[in-house]
Amino acid sequence: MSKNNKIDNIFIYTDGACKGNPGFGGWGVFIIDNNDKIELSGSEPYTTNNIMEMTAAIKALEYYKSKKLITILSDI
Repeated sequence: MSKNNKIDNIFIYTDGACKGNPGFGGWGVFIIDNNDKIELSGSEPYTTNNIMEMTAAIKALEYYKSKKLITILSDI
C-alpha cells in the first residue's frame, strides 16, 4: 500500500520461451503499476522453456524491494 493507504494496482504479465528444449531461451515481463508501465527481459544461451517461464515470474517479483499486493498473470 502507498503512504496514503490507497491500494496499489500492480498487474504483472510474464512469459518465457525456448527454441529447442533445451536451447536458446528468453523471458519477458510487462508490469502495470498504477499508471507506470515497466518492461523487463532477459535470455540464456542454453535453457528450457520451464526455466524461462519461472525466471520471468521470479524477476518480476524481485523488481519490488518492499511488500506489495501484486497480481501475476502467466501461462505457466
